[in-house]
Amino acid sequence: MKGIEDRLYELSKRCKLSIAGALSGLAAPAAKLAGDYLIFGKSLYDQVHNPEQLFNYGLMTAGAMTAMAAGGALVDRILKTNIEERYVDPLTGAYNNRYLKKTQEEIRLNSDNRDKTNKFAIAIIDLDNFKPVNDTFGHKMGDEVLANIVNEVFKSEMKRPGDKVFRIGGDEFMLYMPETDARGANAIIARMKERMQGMILGNIQVGFSVGIVSDDGSTDIEDLKVRADKIMYADKALKKKE
Repeated sequence: MKGIEDRLYELSKRCKLSIAGALSGLAAPAAKLAGDYLIFGKSLYDQVHNPEQLFNYGLMTAGAMTAMAAGGALVDRILKTNIEERYVDPLTGAYNNRYLKKTQEEIRLNSDNRDKTNKFAIAIIDLDNFKPVNDTFGHKMGDEVLANIVNEVFKSEMKRPGDKVFRIGGDEFMLYMPETDARGANAIIARMKERMQGMILGNIQVGFSVGIVSDDGSTDIEDLKVRADKIMYADKALKKKE
């Protein structure tokens, strides 16, 4: 036992442990309590053999852990805020085009490792009768309608891990639905259309046109967007003829 203590003592002297010195930037108050004992290079061996120093070491450690936890929470908050500022549309809360590009790159990078039967689907959505809302009730009301549609219609049916809602234009959106084939995507869109039935302002019924495509793991998402966009415009053109 004595040999182990001697080795620890020699190691501590070589290392010149000064825990308070190392953490004082994060835990200045706690370091101050133990400053007389630790900052000036007291060894770990000396500390554990002196009850008073050991007590101060405990105070310092607790203070440092608290400060580091608070610092970590602050860092997480800053990072989250930065992510929201960079990737989230402030009006609707949907993801923006910058995050869409990031998502496309992630899908592209993962395409070789994805099981070819592991499908995903996307939907391009363009609102119907949204311009009359702005013209009749003003842009402030139009903004409220957009935010309401994203949160009460789209996000209400897009709750699974990986589901994403993107605002890619003024009143144009893209939905990304992983682990979903065309049939599943159509079911999701059908529920959204039911929710839109109550979206009436004055005599204006707000709805949406949609183009849905699914992928088997081999198609680039940009190609899917082009195909979905064409289907969406065909849907809108058909409604105008009715």
